[in-house]
Amino acid sequence: MAAIHAVLAAFPGGAVALPDDLYHGVMTLIDTVLGPWGLKVVRYAADGGTAAVEKALDEAVALAGADKALLWLETPSNPLLRIVDIAAACEAARSRGVASAVDATWLTPVLCRPLDLGADVVVHSVRDGGTGPRPLAPRLRRGRHRQTLCPVRARACFATSRLCLRVPRRMSSPTRRR
Repeated sequence: MAAIHAVLAAFPGGAVALPDDLYHGVMTLIDTVLGPWGLKVVRYAADGGTAAVEKALDEAVALAGADKALLWLETPSNPLLRIVDIAAACEAARSRGVASAVDATWLTPVLCRPLDLGADVVVHSVRDGGTGPRPLAPRLRRGRHRQTLCPVRARACFATSRLCLRVPRRMSSPTRRR
């Protein structure tokens, strides 16, 4: 949540386009902390395709301007596992001058590769095994040009460094547990 907070707090007085289905902690954070600080929310249907994302982006830009707007993606979404086309959504954001952020917790950045698909920022839950959310797990914030852990924990650094090794191995052997 610290990384999500850091990304959203980078747009004070701005607007964020959020899917209608996303991790409940994000909306709690916005409702209790960032909303009172002036962050406005525009919702779009996670399964509404690129047209829904584009409409939400236009509303966010109208509310706060392109430099203070953010597109937030979560795919697959939590809890309904809706899929958003990351490449198309990020292209729509980029064409309007809007930054895009992807929460890649469910698939991990190793599997869904959001930076390769055009995202500006990626957050995901770091945990043993590197798959799926877990309460109180540290979250990793990774931008196009730098990598930062929020909060910095040695075990999270170790877990992240081995993520590219563990995820493919677990995907190839679903019955194997360690």
